[in-house]
Amino acid sequence: MDPDPKMQEGTTPDNNNINTNVPATDQNTNPNPTPESTPVAAAAVNSANPLKKHTGLIVAIVAAILIMLVGAGIAVWYFVIHSNPDKVAFDAINGFLHEHSVTVTGSAYNEQTYHSYRTRSTISLDSKRGATNLPASSTITAGFAQYENNSDDPEVDLALELGSVVFSDGVIYFRINDLMEAVDSALASSGLSRSRLDDYGKLLYGIGEKIDGEWWQFSLPDILDLISADNSESYSSIRNAYNCVFEAASGDIAGELASIYSENRFIGITKVSQSAFGDVKATSGNSLYELTFDYEKMADFINSLPNSDYANKLYTCYNNFVAAEDLDDSGFIPRRISAADFDKVSAEDLAGSRNTETNNYYLEISNFDHKLKSLYAYEKSEDEQTEIHFYFQYEPVTISTPESYRPITELIEEVSVDVIKLSAAQQGIELIYDEETQLRYLPDGTPVDLNITGIFGSLGSTTPDGDNIDDSYDDLWSDDDFWDEDPDDSPSSEEV
Repeated sequence: MDPDPKMQEGTTPDNNNINTNVPATDQNTNPNPTPESTPVAAAAVNSANPLKKHTGLIVAIVAAILIMLVGAGIAVWYFVIHSNPDKVAFDAINGFLHEHSVTVTGSAYNEQTYHSYRTRSTISLDSKRGATNLPASSTITAGFAQYENNSDDPEVDLALELGSVVFSDGVIYFRINDLMEAVDSALASSGLSRSRLDDYGKLLYGIGEKIDGEWWQFSLPDILDLISADNSESYSSIRNAYNCVFEAASGDIAGELASIYSENRFIGITKVSQSAFGDVKATSGNSLYELTFDYEKMADFINSLPNSDYANKLYTCYNNFVAAEDLDDSGFIPRRISAADFDKVSAEDLAGSRNTETNNYYLEISNFDHKLKSLYAYEKSEDEQTEIHFYFQYEPVTISTPESYRPITELIEEVSVDVIKLSAAQQGIELIYDEETQLRYLPDGTPVDLNITGIFGSLGSTTPDGDNIDDSYDDLWSDDDFWDEDPDDSPSSEEV
């Protein structure tokens, strides 16, 4: 029998001729497959694999393109928008004003040269702000030295440390360290000493000793309560004005300044590698920018301040106080003030004030979050040089009341006693102090209660029954010799 021509051409047999009655095991496990069956299976497998490979490749290409686009977008945003100098400058200043906690440290100095001598003034600062405005604390070390030209040994060398803590309720704490060392140094440079001072000089020297190194609590309401013990309403207008000012100071002053600056951005910056003077460079993660100023916008910024909400609150405090006190309009004390009372400055005024030959100002700003990190300034003219370098940190701070302090009312009372004793001594009147009763007596036996009211009014000198002492003691306060500008005309305490 001749073979089928279709089979000779290598065509696949008709599926209808396949014996479906053969068991499945026999079909799938044919030990001797025909040569024609192998290419068919391979072709079926190969027909599916190219589609999967192409799909994965397409996904990879699309992902790469998206990554490149996102990366390019971020690069454009960072270098064109985020790192734009105007945006960097505004972000740094606006952020600084809005920071909740700021610590400022650094120093500044000024040197001036005269015909035969030169001076050097220095200030170092450590300041903390615990909220947008208050509370705040600061420690300032101030120094002053005077030299003869061509000499490094100072003729005068003074240094003071000033500390302060201010709370939003109007209570202030302050301290002066090294006051008496500075006084002794100043006296020595003038060829003087404490023993050579007159009575008034010794009085002031003693006051300095009381103040030096002590934390003092200043609260105007407490002082007013003390000096107006007999009439608590007599200083109500002063107390109201004081409370009004501190209430205004507790507002968002920094936020308002930031808003005004946003409308008058007078600071421009240019990125530099280092400062032109002082070899100042940016630290890692930061950039250094040189400052330029737009004096037109700076003038607009300054002229906007008298119209601010904070300024208007202060006007109200003042105007209410003047109205309550019914002060006469003598021309020296205006009855009312407003923004219209302030003269406007011009760009020419501001530009003309820069009379130094060399002036450079720099800001160090972080690259990503645009935080102000430091400020550097350098100015130099023919006979003067100034350099400033401050650093800024934004960690949370805690501002607390000093552990040990004395109320300022105690100081005033002690000083009032010293003043009255000196006045009495200059009139030849000796006040007798009784340790048991802790009272002072006039020579005629009249007891004297020396209190703070005497400084502000009638000396507060009363008998135990509340009556005023005799006129001979009242004359102490009206003693013309006490107020004489030439103390040599009055007898000293030693002479008395």
